[in-house]
Amino acid sequence: MKKILAMIMAMVLCLGLVSCGGDGNSSEIKNLKITDNGYCLNDGYLYYMATVENPNAEKVAELPTVRITAKDSEGNVISTSDGGFMEIYPKSQATTTGMIEVSAEPSSVDFEVLTDNYTWINLNEATYAETPNLKAENYNLTVDDLGFASVSGNIVNGNSNEYDTVQVSIVCKDDNNNVIACENTYINHVAANGNTPFTLDMLTTNHSNNYQIYVIPW
Repeated sequence: MKKILAMIMAMVLCLGLVSCGGDGNSSEIKNLKITDNGYCLNDGYLYYMATVENPNAEKVAELPTVRITAKDSEGNVISTSDGGFMEIYPKSQATTTGMIEVSAEPSSVDFEVLTDNYTWINLNEATYAETPNLKAENYNLTVDDLGFASVSGNIVNGNSNEYDTVQVSIVCKDDNNNVIACENTYINHVAANGNTPFTLDMLTTNHSNNYQIYVIPW
């Protein structure tokens, strides 16, 4: 009799684990993850790019942060800084760029999502009720007589809400897919269901025709 009762209790416990989540719970929140990163050096600054993915189907990551740490050959920290996002929406990726002042050329650069530094919220609690549908189109990179480049084009907003501010980033790579330049600018009043012009002036003569433009809410 005791053996039968023990078996029944074990079955009830297993059912309880499944109903509460268990190992196969599809609603379990997954951490953000970095899917791409890179950096380059120019005039005492480290310019970086980082792409972060939100793999969850329903939750929005609010104010996520990426920590970038430059180290020397012995693993000592040369410089570190945090770059961030306003929100990363469900089943989407967001790419940001920035720069850090460095006193020496690093041997390595670490990229890390600070898992305790953001909040999970529902889509209806986010700044915008729709997953952003922002992209750059009809853009062109031109170079002036001094070798500095600028890129101009249109930000296409496929959503029904206007964005107060967006970050527009350019990432240039060489033939081996290494980052050779990355910079950004900010554009205000991005119209709903329409196009908004932008220009991004680069502060370096390092550039290439192998480049991408990223647009994220700010």
